[in-house]
Amino acid sequence: MIPCYEFDSEDSKKMSLNTLSFSYIFEYDHDTVYFSYFQPYTLTDLQDFLYQLKLKYPEDHLNSILKVNNLCDTIAGNPCYILTITNDVKKHDI
Repeated sequence: MIPCYEFDSEDSKKMSLNTLSFSYIFEYDHDTVYFSYFQPYTLTDLQDFLYQLKLKYPEDHLNSILKVNNLCDTIAGNPCYILTITNDVKKHDI
């Protein structure tokens, strides 16, 4: 279990704190297993980020370096985007 501590400072009250806990049974001796965790990044977070990009950069510039496609839909029916970011999207025909 990974503990999550709250602090009494004003700054800590403004932060979101996340805790991840799980158990895993290793199936094979001497096997290598990797675990990774990142704080939740929601569809709304991504849509807000893309909207901010549109406000910050000219549309023709964004269209030349960024391509957003729907990779699939989630079980809940939300789009699961794949973003391609490169120096020239059209040149790489991605």
